[in-house]
Amino acid sequence: MIRIIFSSFLVFTLLTSTSYALETDQYIVWNSDFTLKDSTEPLNEYMNKNIAEVLEKINNNPENLNNEQCTLVTNKIIKSFQTITPPEDQIEQEMHKNEKVDSYPKYTSFSEYYKTSIYRQILVLVSKFFAFVSPSVKINNVYIGTDKLGHFISQGKEYFDLYKILIEKKKSNYEAETKAINLGISQEYGKYGLILSGVFSFADLEANYQGFKFSRSICYDSNSPYVKFSTEKNRWVQVKKIDMRKYVNPNWDESYNNSYFSIGTALKVVPVIKTYCELYKNKKIQMIRTAYDNSSAIPSFSKLYISKKILMGEVVNQKLFSIKTLCTETL
Repeated sequence: MIRIIFSSFLVFTLLTSTSYALETDQYIVWNSDFTLKDSTEPLNEYMNKNIAEVLEKINNNPENLNNEQCTLVTNKIIKSFQTITPPEDQIEQEMHKNEKVDSYPKYTSFSEYYKTSIYRQILVLVSKFFAFVSPSVKINNVYIGTDKLGHFISQGKEYFDLYKILIEKKKSNYEAETKAINLGISQEYGKYGLILSGVFSFADLEANYQGFKFSRSICYDSNSPYVKFSTEKNRWVQVKKIDMRKYVNPNWDESYNNSYFSIGTALKVVPVIKTYCELYKNKKIQMIRTAYDNSSAIPSFSKLYISKKILMGEVVNQKLFSIKTLCTETL
């Protein structure tokens, strides 16, 4: 009886909350013969244009024209990429409507996409309410779900906000960064992952961390900021263009940096992933994965920290659901 009451309460809470889960499927890209055009430049163009527009508005208010407004500038820039209407941030929506961006699959709705994704057996019910599957785009020669850009902006900013609080409390950079990463881990166990869709996404965590680095570099990092206050011009100016190649790496690709699944989700998803075992042996796919290995030879601090926690049994083991593991079992 207690279990029934708790389950009912959990469903009610999720359905009446603003929590949404956006999953993605890079395995499905393998069916495209990898003809996606790289969309790094349209993304860079959009982000730099957005920042220029935000700075113009900030500079129109005399109260903002001083070097003490870095927090305000950072918040407004990040907010310009976000949205008040879930489930997608503005930056994700831009990837859908920008004609210069190539995406796959080119379906007209989330519901149509999930029917062909690896999640098609588990999202039939919840997709109508709060779980969606986002399409893939190619950024920096890496296939990523557009949902990762939302993580980059929003969860990256959450990392940065926590990091800044801890630094202001005289905590070390190591402690501040690891606590921020632990926040992301807890979110993957909770409302953004296992509790909602049964998926713990390690690719989300990498996007979060890279987004943290971006938020920190807007103007907080005085060594190499994107914007700063010019006393000579008496205005905020962009001193460096954003290039997403600095942030997007193979660990954003969920077919490479694979997810962990709850038991219920695994029972539905694993058989679908195993249908890709033949394609996994394809020469083109192996070449892409070799290129991924080479470009991610020096993993991020977040990736190293999480890998250590996996070895210590403090984070779920993603290797259980890697395609290499699953296809070896098949063979």
